[in-house]
Amino acid sequence: MSQGQVKWIEFLQNFTFSIKHKSGQSNKVVDALSRINLFLQESQVNVLGFDELKDMYKDDSNFKKDYAACENPVSRDRNLWLDNMIHERLLLKGRQLCIPRCSMRENLLK
Repeated sequence: MSQGQVKWIEFLQNFTFSIKHKSGQSNKVVDALSRINLFLQESQVNVLGFDELKDMYKDDSNFKKDYAACENPVSRDRNLWLDNMIHERLLLKGRQLCIPRCSMRENLLK
């Protein structure tokens, strides 16, 4: 067990709580997040060059501010990182994948 895990366990021991299972249909937020993971996994397997998107955000005129804000939310504009999320180095706005300007953008949008 890592040092970080031990700290979380110690912290959580201060609380009394019960864990209850909710199915995906009744827990819409978790269901949506799991669908995003599935979509991203399938896309990475099926689309040649998908991994290169991860390196394009920092220089893309549309997404570089959002990506930087998500990477370092403390020193950036709060509104930018509240609307966006980085998942496996891919930028998401809500439930939508942000696609930088590149040669495969049109194909991915189709």
